[in-house]
Amino acid sequence: NREKELSQIIVSLEKEQFVIERFKKVKTESLEKSVNEMFEYVTFKLFEEQVNGGLNPTCITLVNGVPFGSANTAGRINAGLDIINTLCKVNEINAPIFIDNRESVTQLIPTESQIISLIVDPNQETLKFN
Repeated sequence: NREKELSQIIVSLEKEQFVIERFKKVKTESLEKSVNEMFEYVTFKLFEEQVNGGLNPTCITLVNGVPFGSANTAGRINAGLDIINTLCKVNEINAPIFIDNRESVTQLIPTESQIISLIVDPNQETLKFN
């Protein structure tokens, strides 16, 4: 009788555990979705599902589905601008943005902030301001 009683308790606890795990998964998916809706060009992977079904917190920035570190220079610069644009919008501020290696980018995403481009020109012997 005691064994039957304990097995019923175990089944009941396993059901509760399943409901809790499902709630955590839905909650994390909702959080990730709400964060990603704030950005136009980048997405964030905030949780990784483990083999056992558990969730491991992480924060991976993706540029067109590619991890930030693997994106090309133009992709990384535009991803940074997207993040800056969102932070500026959320905090209701604008600040100048310095972009190094600007010669690597043919088209920047739109931004309301002032952009200061740092460009290498091998023919320019002295520092020049435009």
